[in-house]
Amino acid sequence: MHFERTRHRISLHGLIHFLFELAWFNRLTPAMEGKRNQGVLQKYLTAAAHEVMAKRVPLAERLYFARAGSTPRRATRPA
Repeated sequence: MHFERTRHRISLHGLIHFLFELAWFNRLTPAMEGKRNQGVLQKYLTAAAHEVMAKRVPLAERLYFARAGSTPRRATRPA
């Protein structure tokens, strides 16, 4: 008998919500007040992503975080 593997798909929006839940960032705690900066988010989201496998590889190895303090550049129109 041939069994087909079911592929589970998730949108990027759903993935972000899922990782926030795993990292407990969907709950407000007084101890974390004022401490939710990019570095802290990256640390906890990466730790949560190590628990999730994507194509037999930890999701943390496939994540990309922008450098702390970097801002997207705006395209400027020539005058």
